[in-house]
Amino acid sequence: MDANQFISTKSDPLLRKLSIQQRLPLYICTLLLAIVVSFSLAAYYSLENATVSIGKERLRAITNQLSTILGQSGQAVVRQVSEAANKAAIKNYLQSSNKNQLRDSALNVLNKLKSDTNTVSITLLDSNLKPVLQSDKARKIININLHKVMADDHFTPGLPKVGKLYVVNRLMYYATIAAVIDKGHPVGFITNWRLLKATPKALTDLSQLVGTNATIYIGNIDGSLWTDMLKPVASLPVDIKRINDFFTYKNANGDNMIAATQVIAATNWVILVEFAEKKVLDGVNRFLHFLLIIGGLLIITGILIAWRISYNITEPLKQLTVAARAIAGGDYMMPVGVKSGDELGELANAFNIMAKN
Repeated sequence: MDANQFISTKSDPLLRKLSIQQRLPLYICTLLLAIVVSFSLAAYYSLENATVSIGKERLRAITNQLSTILGQSGQAVVRQVSEAANKAAIKNYLQSSNKNQLRDSALNVLNKLKSDTNTVSITLLDSNLKPVLQSDKARKIININLHKVMADDHFTPGLPKVGKLYVVNRLMYYATIAAVIDKGHPVGFITNWRLLKATPKALTDLSQLVGTNATIYIGNIDGSLWTDMLKPVASLPVDIKRINDFFTYKNANGDNMIAATQVIAATNWVILVEFAEKKVLDGVNRFLHFLLIIGGLLIITGILIAWRISYNITEPLKQLTVAARAIAGGDYMMPVGVKSGDELGELANAFNIMAKN
């Protein structure tokens, strides 16, 4: 027994219990339902793929823009510290045996490095990393071993950059270290420690500017620390070896997320921007709901039309059946009142003629 025979034997007994007037709307409803579901699913998945692709392009563009902005800010800090390290007042102070006479001029250079409230410590060190002078305007002591910092940052005297993030008493700091070079050799260092912080309002405004309820994270390039710029956060589920790539994962709430990462120039940082997939697909889901509503209306309309068609077909047949029963009972005077010009009308006329004869 083949599949068609199996379907026929299983379904026909059920369908035979239904009248033609019932079966025709059922067939048409099934056909319309199959068409609506197939079209809706095909349109949804096609639009979903296109929307996700567009969302990723937008995510990449946003990540690149934010990376560029932060990189330019980092380069400005690096340039400022490097220029201070090249000042004659700093070199002379480090190499002088009578530092008291040169203290004010060197201190003036250090004080100018404090450009905002995020600068918390500016220190001049000798070649052995021993502090010899500290800015009056930024005197906080950051208890982090500088040898470790320079090793972590892969510090190169001629290529200073914004260093990694460190947590001290729940606050996040980073250092920019520039070597004081004289005759090709470092004679000292300037360390500029800054506090990484942002206000909730500033982050909310930035998220609204980015759109799609984006969340922005900054992290060390080795993945050792991530932060939302308010506090440290748990490690993000991204492969740090695939920087400048896209990632998909579930967040702590179980929502599917799409994220992109980008290295920030002149820093040891990477930026990550994530979108909730459901936010990206909001428009697609609304479109699917619209399709389902339209499909439902089409199915209802199709059923009504099919019912009307089946009624127009079966009603004459019912009249013919009644007349045939009357004739079978000996009543030859009951005409079939079908006046249409189609095949059913011709059948009714033929039946009436047969009854008269």
